[in-house]
Amino acid sequence: MLAVVLLSAVILKAQTAATLPATGPSPHRIDVPSGFREIVIGERKILCEPTDEPWVREILTELGPTTRPSPGPAELLERAAAHREAITAALVESLALPDAAAVAPLFDERLIPPLRRLDEGLSRPPPDVTFLVASCERLMEIAKSGWTDGSIRYEDAGGGVVVVPQLGQVGSDALYGLAVHPALFDASDPPAVRRAALLNAVRVIEMYAARQAISDARSEVEDAFLWFIWDVGYKPLGQKNEAAGWLGLGIAGFLTARHAAPILGETPEAMYARMSAQPPNEPICALGMDGMPAPIMREIWREQERRWAMTIVTEWTRRGGDDAIPKLIVALRKRQTPPPNRAALVRVIRESTGVDLTRDLAPKPPERRLPPPPRR
Repeated sequence: MLAVVLLSAVILKAQTAATLPATGPSPHRIDVPSGFREIVIGERKILCEPTDEPWVREILTELGPTTRPSPGPAELLERAAAHREAITAALVESLALPDAAAVAPLFDERLIPPLRRLDEGLSRPPPDVTFLVASCERLMEIAKSGWTDGSIRYEDAGGGVVVVPQLGQVGSDALYGLAVHPALFDASDPPAVRRAALLNAVRVIEMYAARQAISDARSEVEDAFLWFIWDVGYKPLGQKNEAAGWLGLGIAGFLTARHAAPILGETPEAMYARMSAQPPNEPICALGMDGMPAPIMREIWREQERRWAMTIVTEWTRRGGDDAIPKLIVALRKRQTPPPNRAALVRVIRESTGVDLTRDLAPKPPERRLPPPPRR
């Protein structure tokens, strides 16, 4: 039995409209294995043997073009345009901004351009993937003869072929790789099984592409709001000490859930619940060998701090009213110097909004856990 191992370690990011920059690496070109030919059918690129070309062309011609995801970037752009006026007025009030012009960069610079790039990218083929149509026996032969393309290699010790698909990405964080994704079958398989193998390979890749396009578009919306609120609403207040960092994180998360929800098709309550929920597989803590958090753990801790800060800001606005945030912003703007520490900031919050957060911000006792049962 042939040992063909398919490792589905596919990291897929939605294609974008951005073309490869002139200064970046040129796209990788596939070496066509001996006895195969490269053909293009609509949006899809295929490596197959001449004897397989007729049925491959027939299937992919009938399959038609890639289905665009929904709700994708185009729908989010439409919602942004429809709700722009209302969101602008709400942000002017929430951040105590002088006028609507202060909110224009959120849409014109941070939100609309990346969504347009994602939408334009969906009119192109899925990420740079070429489908290799071959029997397992034939793949073994060409790999054993020395053909490889990075994602496919022959493992002599194991007596088989290892296939590691890697999807190319186009964008500002581009990985200019190229994936050869196999559509494999046994040499003895009938035509119906071979056709099913190709259809399944194409549909799996394009399903991931569609899902990732939706995820990337939603992330662009959330990031645009988070960073705009931080840069325009909180950063100018001069709260540079770590003791006050929670406030900016909490305000940015809370107001993003409130004002970006119409664009994402969620209620503010549902978006808040999603943004403040801790993933079940997220570590509680981890230290490196030097006793400091590893870089990835610092990012996790930052996310935990953001979620915690959102709960504090939510409780604060519940007790202080919807105008608690703009009241505090106005009070901090009037000060010549920012509060020097957390206690001073809490006093400003109490004086300007009537809510005392001393207990809310007090350190919580460590969680008590039962010891593990003794071994028998």
